[in-house]
Amino acid sequence: TIPVQLAFQPATTWFFETMFWLALVFWIADLVLTFATGFYSKGAEVLNPRRIACHYLRTWLTFDLLVISSDFVAWFGDEGRAPAMARMGKSLRVVRVIRSLRLLRLVKLQKLIETIMDHIESEYFHVVLGMVRGTFFLLGMNHIIACAWFGVSNSTTIDVDSWIERAFPTGGDFSYMYLTSLHWSLTQFTPASMEVVPRNIHERLFSVCVLLFALLVFSSFLSSITASMTQLRQLSWKFDKNMSLLRKYLRTHTISGALSIRILRYVEYKVEQKNSEVRESDVHLLKMLSTQLHMELVQETYEPIMIAHPFFRHFAQCSSNAMRDFCNKATSRISYSLGDVVFAEHNKADAMMFVTQGKCQYFGKYEKRGSTVKLGEWCSEAALWTDWEHVGCLQAMVNAEALLVNAAKLVEVVRKHPRVSPCTLEYGTSFVAWLNEQSEVGRLNDLHCIDRPTLDIFVTNAFAVQVQFDEEEHQT
Repeated sequence: TIPVQLAFQPATTWFFETMFWLALVFWIADLVLTFATGFYSKGAEVLNPRRIACHYLRTWLTFDLLVISSDFVAWFGDEGRAPAMARMGKSLRVVRVIRSLRLLRLVKLQKLIETIMDHIESEYFHVVLGMVRGTFFLLGMNHIIACAWFGVSNSTTIDVDSWIERAFPTGGDFSYMYLTSLHWSLTQFTPASMEVVPRNIHERLFSVCVLLFALLVFSSFLSSITASMTQLRQLSWKFDKNMSLLRKYLRTHTISGALSIRILRYVEYKVEQKNSEVRESDVHLLKMLSTQLHMELVQETYEPIMIAHPFFRHFAQCSSNAMRDFCNKATSRISYSLGDVVFAEHNKADAMMFVTQGKCQYFGKYEKRGSTVKLGEWCSEAALWTDWEHVGCLQAMVNAEALLVNAAKLVEVVRKHPRVSPCTLEYGTSFVAWLNEQSEVGRLNDLHCIDRPTLDIFVTNAFAVQVQFDEEEHQT
């Protein structure tokens, strides 16, 4: 609305007032919240309030104050609120200049748009949104040029002919005059034409400048749209080609229809998942991270999954370094298709499993009906504490994913971190003793079979050993 108000000077309406106050409240809130927003200096996060304030003072504070103050000056300088000041030509020109300064906020708006784009995970949506952003940018430029075109003509002296005098000799409706100006602006970017043409030296000079600007901007816009469309076609073409090759392979090797359908559906699921998720292998810049940063990244990726189990939650609290090593060395991800057998009875177990997506069905040796293992639940914990053979069968009910915790790697990590060794040994001993009790009454299974109160007691007693050791060491 700022260019419209500067060029056309329409009567104040509820729409212009609402947009004015919404924009003003937004930028005032942005100014206040920036004092509570951290920043990065040489790769280090800065959260100190004093340093944040000093950094803001050196960078954007002057700009933000200038923009917000221009809003208030423009509001008080409105003819309806300050008629005495509005009658003074010089003061009115000053107010118009100050109003135009509000357009500078477009500089910060670009940063907000880039921040939003960074949160888009789908490659398809990212490309489409880029095209939409380019289109709106072009429309915004045409809006500003249309208002400037009207303003140049409207600011000429009375005795000089202008396109407004020719097109609207007796005046006209605001909406029609704006659309006429916008129509003229759009024709400068395309081969189209219209009846409005420059009538004086000022309009001719402005028209030439707009044509030169449009020559650069519109050609760049067309090339970006072409590149985006090509990228979209390539994404679709690669998928279609690979699916065609897969179907041909299945037909050539006379794969059964049932298995072929399972394979095709699983591939479609994985492709859709890949487009909606960003894996570490897809981000080449992550290879530039230091070893420490990469290990912390992996820890924050896997730790939230594992701390659903009370032991690993206390494990992480006891030693963050041990948990970081554990997440990087003892964990791995695996995917299962609908109907896949995750493990079968009498198979040797070497890892504990956390379900991270989908669900599985467990059929135990001593159970009459199956049990469902859902997101956030685990199974085969016994593999971490003793030699374990599965006593049931686990099958994927849908396409699923899981996080595996390797038993041998857990032992290696615990040996390297003496702080968690006694706790882990104590918990493992309690768990195995409980298993032996269950074996005697024929209640063994692979699920998280310990009731929660008993599990909490085991964990509390195990980590009480380390608490007692810390107290003795402190007294010493």
